[in-house]
Amino acid sequence: MKNFLIVEFSASHSELIFSQILFLEKYGCKIHLFINHYSPFKALSSAIITKTNPDWSRIRLYRELLRYVQKEKIDTIIFNTAEGLIVRDLIPFLLFKKIKAAGILHHAEKAVKSFTQKIISLKVRKYFVLNDYVLVWLKNNYKGDNLKFESFYPIYFQEAFAKTPVKSDDDFIVCLPGAVEPERKDYKTLINILAENKINLNPKIKFQILGNSSGKEGGKIKQLINEKNLDEIFITYNNFIDDEEFYQSIKSSSIILPLIHPSGKYFNSFLETGISGVFNLALGFRKPMLLHESFRIHPDYRDVSLFYSEKDFISKLNYISSSASELEKLEMGYDSLKKLDFSVQASKYFNFLSV
Repeated sequence: MKNFLIVEFSASHSELIFSQILFLEKYGCKIHLFINHYSPFKALSSAIITKTNPDWSRIRLYRELLRYVQKEKIDTIIFNTAEGLIVRDLIPFLLFKKIKAAGILHHAEKAVKSFTQKIISLKVRKYFVLNDYVLVWLKNNYKGDNLKFESFYPIYFQEAFAKTPVKSDDDFIVCLPGAVEPERKDYKTLINILAENKINLNPKIKFQILGNSSGKEGGKIKQLINEKNLDEIFITYNNFIDDEEFYQSIKSSSIILPLIHPSGKYFNSFLETGISGVFNLALGFRKPMLLHESFRIHPDYRDVSLFYSEKDFISKLNYISSSASELEKLEMGYDSLKKLDFSVQASKYFNFLSV
């Protein structure tokens, strides 16, 4: 039985872990987690979980990890986030050990441009990316021959197997999941479009900002919503949303709105070298997406999304919210994405690690 250790030093990206556990379980592996103390990941699997102590120094953190690797006879370390200084500074301690290392690259351009990534790659020679189009970008732009890349889709979530909530026919819920980050999501354009067209908007439509809006940026968004007299069509939260409520809200929503526009700071990254976690949520829960027309270039999204421009956003939204058959057609579009089948993804993931 092979021993795999999934490492995540930050409290982010925990939503990627459960898929990897399921894939490794399928092949009879023993799975260990070494994760951040504040990670929301829950022990709902066979994985053996070790959480870091927030009082540990960087050196203590590395020492505990290395002891664990030796004690448990770990064969392969998988860095859930194979980027950043905290991973870079660990690499010298792993260089001359026989243990194998792989990881997830969240920003593909780092494999091409980052000196920090070059140091990490002295040990981590296999990288996963989270969509096929990111893999294509790497094949076209990475000119070296010492690294290997593969894509997989971490679209399985712990709460995905919970009882499906009853959906209300009274409202058409447009869900905007994730942290309230104006640099990534174009709230201002959305709010202005709605303010200008409020009288023409289907009254069933509600926008659910599914993230904690109690911070500074969230406060600005709520203030703008209030100034535009749009409070009745927005659902916001002033507190942290736990995973169960978060996933259940996505399951009961009507459509997912990533709200990524060309004017955004990270637009080009989302279009080529990385993805927003919102896309994985939509794919995982087989939810239709309302996407800016720029994303039409990606085959993954064509059959499951309604594409819009700023000019026709209201007409497209009114159309899909009034046509149950068209919404169902988008939902059925997932049937054509056979590559998302669990067996396909598990095989790709495990085989890449095993080669």
